[in-house]
Amino acid sequence: MQKTVGATATLLYSAAIFVVVFVMANRLPGEVIAARAAGQAEEVELHSDGVVLVSNTMLLLRGEVVGFTFFHLFFWFRAQDAGLVWFGLSLGFASILTMGGNAAAPFIRSKLREETMLVVTTAIVAAAGLGTAFLGGVVSGMLLAGSVNFSAAIGRLAFEAIVQRDAPDANRGRAFAQYETRFQLGWVGAGVVPVLLSMPGRLGFVLVGTVGVATVLYYAIGSRAVERGHVIPLSAGCAGHRRRGAPPCRSVGATGQAAGPPGSSRSSGCNASGARRRGAPGRSAAATPTTAGSSGSSGTSRQAPRSAAPDAGRSP
Repeated sequence: MQKTVGATATLLYSAAIFVVVFVMANRLPGEVIAARAAGQAEEVELHSDGVVLVSNTMLLLRGEVVGFTFFHLFFWFRAQDAGLVWFGLSLGFASILTMGGNAAAPFIRSKLREETMLVVTTAIVAAAGLGTAFLGGVVSGMLLAGSVNFSAAIGRLAFEAIVQRDAPDANRGRAFAQYETRFQLGWVGAGVVPVLLSMPGRLGFVLVGTVGVATVLYYAIGSRAVERGHVIPLSAGCAGHRRRGAPPCRSVGATGQAAGPPGSSRSSGCNASGARRRGAPGRSAAATPTTAGSSGSSGTSRQAPRSAAPDAGRSP
């Protein structure tokens, strides 16, 4: 468009679109997403080891990899013959694969666990980055752009499903807005690197593949640590949450369900997601009265029966 109508006309056209969007946004009904501050149950669940692990993984995938790849490909394509044309084609191809990933993700989730989906998508990014570095060529760069965006789309659904499953008490609107802000800041921060540092195309592709491999290892090792009740790498997890003054993290009892202190109305905590992965049945975490058990240690509680409610996410 710039070559056809000029830079000034392109800027005016873009500004007009934003004005229309602004007017339409002001017509949206005003709704309060989170009328109250986050409670202790929400804070504990959102800082559980499983949720912290998956949010860090998505930060690496969507923030660091996607943001870096976008700007690196822009500067790399610009140096090629018909560079801007190839960059435009790669953007279109990436957009199509993003929509394809969003459409295919529910079907894939019906066949695979959310954790497996994340491992596979990050492995695809690693293979695409290293493959592009080895093969070279503008077609490989375009395929890299599509692979990264396709993986990010599928990974996003897996991430949201895990958060809904392991943090059922959390206000989803507030939680996902905070996560999305974090991911966007990561996207911008990673995009600054190729803007400030001019690097060969192959070096950038090797970095994409290396970060992809590191993300796969981080999530695989972290998932095993969560299942075994250990502290996940590179994160304080619930220990950091305790420093903020929240109640102590629950430990997993012999039944595989996280147990709370006497009189507690929650059974979720640091190891709740790990307990579910080991085969404990998924439960809705709605607040219900509890009665102290008549036997066993004083640090356990027995939950009163509660009505079944659909899980926010599928238990693996």
